[in-house]
Amino acid sequence: TAVLGDPELRAVYLGDDGILSGAKKGLVAIDCTTVTPKASAEVAEAAEKLGVSYIRAPVSGSTVLAERGELTFIVSGPKSVVDSEMPIFNTLGKSVLYVGEGEEARVMKLLINMMVAANALMVGEALTFGEKYNLDWKTMLDVIGGSIVGNTLIGYKTKPLLNRDFSPAFSIKQMEKDIDYALDAAKEVGAFAPMTGLIRQFLTAAEGLGLGEKDYFSLLLVIEKLSGINK
Repeated sequence: TAVLGDPELRAVYLGDDGILSGAKKGLVAIDCTTVTPKASAEVAEAAEKLGVSYIRAPVSGSTVLAERGELTFIVSGPKSVVDSEMPIFNTLGKSVLYVGEGEEARVMKLLINMMVAANALMVGEALTFGEKYNLDWKTMLDVIGGSIVGNTLIGYKTKPLLNRDFSPAFSIKQMEKDIDYALDAAKEVGAFAPMTGLIRQFLTAAEGLGLGEKDYFSLLLVIEKLSGINK
């Protein structure tokens, strides 16, 4: 299963006509959704009572990587069951990162998306800073990509940024959902997450500017607008 978020996960698994309503002992259920640890744990508890093996397997990667079968799976759940399902993971992705028996995969996916969103905001801030000093757009992207701060994410986004193409690989609205989940999960355990809270405000601003369906790297446009750049 791969659905939108917590409400959909609960409906698909725990609803009156959900998966677990007709599940028999021995079923293996693999969910790839980005959800909160709390919602996932509810499904895990219900699955365990029925003898269902519940594998948490959120994915990391863009729509392009999904089409190529090159996603990365962050997986937690019973190790022996995960091992038995490797043919499925190997068909859909290029790597499987096993992180524990419980909700560890859910936490890992949220913290990765916290960092991904922060990266997008910082790239937007840095490029806008360069623009205000009249640096060439392509030169900035080339130098950033070849420097110590160049990373896989920036590599994926260099061409779209070069063309100022904000077609959604992952939209502002989708990132809002994930950041909300991260903040909720942080609150659950008393984790201080000030940068994530700030990022959430910029995502709100982006949606307010009509960018909700654009790629989350369109946070750049928010920074530009606040800096007096309108393109």
